[in-house]
Amino acid sequence: MFTMESRTKSLCDIALVLFPLIVCGCGDNFSPVVVYRSELNAYSVLFPDDDEIYVRVLSTHMNLADRVDEPVDGAVVHLIAEDGEVTELNETTVTSGSGPVAIYVGRTRISALSSYRLVVEKSGFPELTASTQVLGHAVIQLDQVSQDMMKNFAHSFQDIYYYISFQIRPAWIWATFDLGYSGLNSQGDTVAGGRHIGTYFLPPSGSRITLQFSRETFITAFNQVSAAAAGLEGTHYYATLTTTQIDSAIYKYYSASTGFNVPNTLRQEGVIYSNVSNGMGLFGSASMDSSVFVIQ
Repeated sequence: MFTMESRTKSLCDIALVLFPLIVCGCGDNFSPVVVYRSELNAYSVLFPDDDEIYVRVLSTHMNLADRVDEPVDGAVVHLIAEDGEVTELNETTVTSGSGPVAIYVGRTRISALSSYRLVVEKSGFPELTASTQVLGHAVIQLDQVSQDMMKNFAHSFQDIYYYISFQIRPAWIWATFDLGYSGLNSQGDTVAGGRHIGTYFLPPSGSRITLQFSRETFITAFNQVSAAAAGLEGTHYYATLTTTQIDSAIYKYYSASTGFNVPNTLRQEGVIYSNVSNGMGLFGSASMDSSVFVIQ
């Protein structure tokens, strides 16, 4: 059982567009000519029960002494399910926080616990392939004693315990606990807000883990939320428990490229983690699940 109060950790963006942080190590300063083979890069993360898949494809070449990654158009991209179903992805442009991004998109239902193979073909490059197994959903449970404590904490001295079960044990998880409220103001408009109580950031020790937050931490957060909701009518209070899972490929990739333990790191010299063949990149799986418990 893990017992940690509040260890804040920003959640890495593992959504549809993964901007590669690929860099090369320092070259040999005594060699004016470096032999380098241009290669494809591909980045994609599968989420269980999603209806779309997104793949970013780039090419790598040398510009003077620098490695340059550029978007690739005209590639043939396929996702092949373990039952043999083939989905062809179409080239398009999506908008991200940094502007338009060229990406390949395909529509298919991603099945939890199933294996998939990614194939990228482009004239002038070796065929890039990668495989992954999709993570399952997490089951989040709050025991009855903890639910009763949150509803009547003035007469209970029980800490809050909740349990997370995994269909496939992930490499790493983020587990967050938030307290929220919702009510009507004097104009009849809905007003909502909340407070973050704490975050666990850890590798699960098994297929089921137990997490704990103290009664005192909960009471402090509840009093702050109650003060923020003062003056609202018909106010409801609720706890939201969220678990984000990532597989070993994503964990190794981000550990190598940005460093989970050094959140401000922008790059790391040297070869980073890659789990694709005939190129570089990342093909992995992640999952996010939430449970909401009404307090009053």
